Amino acid sequence: MITRLIGKWLQAGGWEEGKVSHPPKGPPQVGVVSPIPSNIDGHEVLDKSLVKRIQPRCRGHTFMVRFADDFIMGFEHVEDARKVMRVIDKRFARFGLKVNAENTRLVPCKRPPLQKGDPPGRARDVRFPWAHALLGGKALRGSFGVKPQTARKRFRRALDSIGQGCRENRHVRLRELWAALNTKLRGHDADDAISENSRMLGMRGEK
Repeated sequence: MITRLIGKWLQAGGWEEGKVSHPPKGPPQVGVVSPIPSNIDGHEVLDKSLVKRIQPRCRGHTFMVRFADDFIMGFEHVEDARKVMRVIDKRFARFGLKVNAENTRLVPCKRPPLQKGDPPGRARDVRFPWAHALLGGKALRGSFGVKPQTARKRFRRALDSIGQGCRENRHVRLRELWAALNTKLRGHDADDAISENSRMLGMRGEK
């Protein structure tokens, strides 16, 4: 049943900028079905490979965060990261998939010197195409860590959308407008209520 529904969705195409698009291969980028095959492929190709093949062969600690077909892999040792980057294309090719070279890069994220005498280093801000960025810095308890934060472009789009909605619905009763705004704010909190991201939940953001 699920397979038949996915097949129908794939043939339906996606709606973008007032037009229906039908990609020659794979799910449409804007289609509602896209997350389903992306998560299936990601689990089979990447998640299982990380646990069974990558982590046992790495010298240091590793982790991965995946959202549909976007993912981040972290490595304690740069040699492990370079080794995985050399073989990951072959892993994807076995399943008829391809890694987007434009969005694939190796980014160092070292702990900066927190006190005099510490070795030199620099925290790097890493931006990603989906909801959150990863920022190197001090955590709430003072230790250095990688902190997720709502991407500034996405945050600005949300604010612009709320402002536009208020302007277009000035004729609506205040009680109804207030209820609609609360619904949008609850959706924002549901997506972004993660550790170290309280500033963006306050709807203030970065200037």
